[in-house]
Amino acid sequence: MFHDSDSILCLPIGGCGQFGANLTVYGHDGALIAFDCGIGFADEALPGVDILMPDISWLEEQKDALASLIITHAHEDHIGAVAWLWPRLGCPIYISEFAALVLERKMAERGYEERPEIHILDQKGPIGIGPFTLEYTPVTHSIPETFSFLIETPAGRVVHTGDWNLDPTPIIGKPTDMDVFRGWGDRGILAMVGDSTNAPVPGRSVSEAEVANGLETVFKSATGRIAVTIFSSNIARVISIVRAAQACDRHVGLIGRSLKNMVDIAKSTGVMDADMSFVSEEDLGHLPDDKIVMIVTGSQGEPRAALSKIAHGMSRDISLGQADMVIFSARSIPGNERGILDVQNALAASGVKVVDPVHCPHVIHVSGHPRQEEIKEILSAIRPQILIPVHGEYQMQSAHAKLAQEHIGAITKIPDNGTAMRLSNDAGIEVIDHLEIAPKAIDFNRIIDVSSAIIGQRRKLSFQGCILLTVVVDEETLELLDTQVTMLGLVEEGDHLIGQTIEAVERGFEKLDDRVKSNEGKLVETLRPIARRVVKQALGARPSTEIHISYV
Repeated sequence: MFHDSDSILCLPIGGCGQFGANLTVYGHDGALIAFDCGIGFADEALPGVDILMPDISWLEEQKDALASLIITHAHEDHIGAVAWLWPRLGCPIYISEFAALVLERKMAERGYEERPEIHILDQKGPIGIGPFTLEYTPVTHSIPETFSFLIETPAGRVVHTGDWNLDPTPIIGKPTDMDVFRGWGDRGILAMVGDSTNAPVPGRSVSEAEVANGLETVFKSATGRIAVTIFSSNIARVISIVRAAQACDRHVGLIGRSLKNMVDIAKSTGVMDADMSFVSEEDLGHLPDDKIVMIVTGSQGEPRAALSKIAHGMSRDISLGQADMVIFSARSIPGNERGILDVQNALAASGVKVVDPVHCPHVIHVSGHPRQEEIKEILSAIRPQILIPVHGEYQMQSAHAKLAQEHIGAITKIPDNGTAMRLSNDAGIEVIDHLEIAPKAIDFNRIIDVSSAIIGQRRKLSFQGCILLTVVVDEETLELLDTQVTMLGLVEEGDHLIGQTIEAVERGFEKLDDRVKSNEGKLVETLRPIARRVVKQALGARPSTEIHISYV
């Protein structure tokens, strides 16, 4: 479906109808290029799973045609899955210097000896990749070296925006150059594939420069230690926090390995002043409480992140209590609300003052994504015939599509993950296929389907409990020697229901003929419903039931 020379394939594999796991594929004249390969966050529907990744099965089947993977920037939802999935693709990667250093650390953590062929996006001119010519321009975002791309083919031009906004006074980098987008628009744009995250939000984004002022005001109201939790990749926010802390005569420490890594990379690439100093965790303990600001990972309530450990008293070096303050300087990603609330409640129970951007009267967080007026501005500049909204949940995509229809009269199509679209100047946009996409989960350092029986079993265990039944049988006489029952998530230890289950199993065993008693498989299938029936009648539950037969 990507072999046409008179059309362009657009195929979102991740990032549609969801936050994160962004991956979009373009095809033309027998070749493919892919943009980004990120992670998403799981919710409580997937017990034991924190991280989701796009399903690259189709792309892996076409890897001989895959000319490159292009990374728009180093946020986890755009780069986080590359270290897991690139070995299955093996293609060259086009990436900024900053993002390349982030990726190198991720690949090293995964233990890969082989590394991708890396091409640094150095802004020195267009890039030719097979039948595609790519131009790119830096855009304002909350992480360094973020790019939007113009994809040019003989069949037409497509703008892939990636993440962006129009912050007029960014902390890092220069403001987005709208003249570049207007120049692209003047050449004629077939389609724009654009970031939908803040499309339902009216107005314009607040500048990151205002965050430092808002944080300074909040810092001045604190009498004890301050912890600010952010996404570890938000380098602009780190700088804002340092500026606010300096204005309040406080020293800043970094808590969390990923955060320290990002700051090291920002310094090594010149994005952050190499002289910007941070206090070590050990030295924080020697400073007065009213002189401390800690930047802490764990803004999404991740149980293994630094903030969660601090909130639940599991940190070896840091504890917070009365007179201390924790500031959440990040938006909550849908699906993470429960985890965030759990952390906030644990902090509040310890007497910590919790400040979040929803209820704080001062600006302590701004988004790196465009609101409606900014989206209108870029639509007016690019003037695409077609708008394909990606990067967001359905209501965000829908709001983006409505803006494009009303503001410039664009044709729109709201895709799901797996929607294969043919773009052409003659036919506009046609849906030509829909791939079956099965999102992947990282589970105990392995990749599994979210529909895996493992997840189903775990979910059932969490709701229905489990019976573990051990039956010991004399191998010669086939007499029942012992029966042991353990119930997990059903009753307290010593509950009479355990005894009732043992009695029912033993009565059922005595009624069986020797052919069943001597056949382990038949015996298991005969005793399982007996044990389940007892619990179903008593509790109304349908627990998982595992039976072990031991012949001695």
